[in-house]
Amino acid sequence: MSLNETLVKTLRSLCSSLGAETITVSVSGAAHAVQAMVVDRGVCLLDSQVAGYSGERGRLALAYVVSGDLPALPERGDEVAMLGGVWQLRYCKPLGLAGAGLLLLHCVSEERARLR
Repeated sequence: MSLNETLVKTLRSLCSSLGAETITVSVSGAAHAVQAMVVDRGVCLLDSQVAGYSGERGRLALAYVVSGDLPALPERGDEVAMLGGVWQLRYCKPLGLAGAGLLLLHCVSEERARLR
């Protein structure tokens, strides 16, 4: 079994045993519902790959999805509906060999985070 097959099998197993969330990812103007493992990281300082400007803070969520479940790679600015709201995709990181296997989506809440 290849690394990519192992990654996909492991994610699907986690989704079935822990309970996946169905998220909707807008790719090329069309919405696609996929199963994902989602982690809400809360409000934090965003790193340079995710941030729109230096020192940006926001509510960050990470979603692991199988790359084959989407027709194309999502791009920065695409919308992701999850966790009861709409999030903006800031960074899509392919995981696995040759970019196949899984995608790690870094999303920032569209709602303004209340920061002090």
